Amino acid sequence: MVDNLVVFFRDQDLTPDQQKTFGRMFGDLHVNSFFPQVPGHEEVQLLLKEPQHKNNIGDRWHTDVSYTRRPALGSILYAKEVPPYGGDTMFANMYLAYEALSDGMKTVLRGLRAFHSARENFAKRAAEAELPGSASGGFQHSDDVEQEASHPVIRTH
Repeated sequence: MVDNLVVFFRDQDLTPDQQKTFGRMFGDLHVNSFFPQVPGHEEVQLLLKEPQHKNNIGDRWHTDVSYTRRPALGSILYAKEVPPYGGDTMFANMYLAYEALSDGMKTVLRGLRAFHSARENFAKRAAEAELPGSASGGFQHSDDVEQEASHPVIRTH
């Protein structure tokens, strides 16, 4: 974990309560109101991709929930079913990315802020109505969800 900031625990069978207990070992749990939640467990969201679904959720490089004023410390992904290959979940060590920048680039970036928005992505996903859940594609109403925030380009948790 020290080198890559990601750890894998294979072949686990966890209940939502066990997932939350594990997550709380790292701090308070972030409630993402956009994705459908496990009934009775608002801190556990469902990310479902069925064979007939054309689009992947989070199909581009991103930091989870960076569009919120206070992004989560990290994410825990509990995959119940995974394809034999692909799956397209990758992880990047942003500390190493920063260290690889030249001193000049670090100086340029240090004073900049970036605007993070999920508004367009959420609208597309909800409008497709091909993802499982309600008529809005399983997502909560977009206007009820925090979707935009500004953060320093160089930031830490």
